Amino acid sequence: MATKQALMTTTTANHVSTSDISTLTAFEVKETCPGGTATRYVVKKSGGNWQKYDASAKAWADVATQSLTAASVMTEGNTAAELNAVPKDGMTPFTGKTIDVAAALQTENDSVPNIDSFIVKGESGAFSLTETK
Repeated sequence: MATKQALMTTTTANHVSTSDISTLTAFEVKETCPGGTATRYVVKKSGGNWQKYDASAKAWADVATQSLTAASVMTEGNTAAELNAVPKDGMTPFTGKTIDVAAALQTENDSVPNIDSFIVKGESGAFSLTETK
């Protein structure tokens, strides 16, 4: 079976405004990826470019491809584990901003990856960015 990919992005109807959260603490991404499947993510804050977290630099970096495709996000994006490992100080650039997320899903068989939830956590609570079940 040929590899299949899909790209999902938030819209103005389902992105998250963090304007009422004084401190962001984490991303919490939960997903189910059966064998032969994978997901990758990039994020964007209001007025910014699509970015991924670079753990070695401890900073957010623009991805090379700003006109996203499923293939570009699969190549350039973060895994759920990488986003879940972003330290609290790595969340600072998103405080008070609107956050958009793009997710690429890939399968090499008949199985399908599932994004259970993508949550932005803050000290004033947790806000679900998108949920699919």
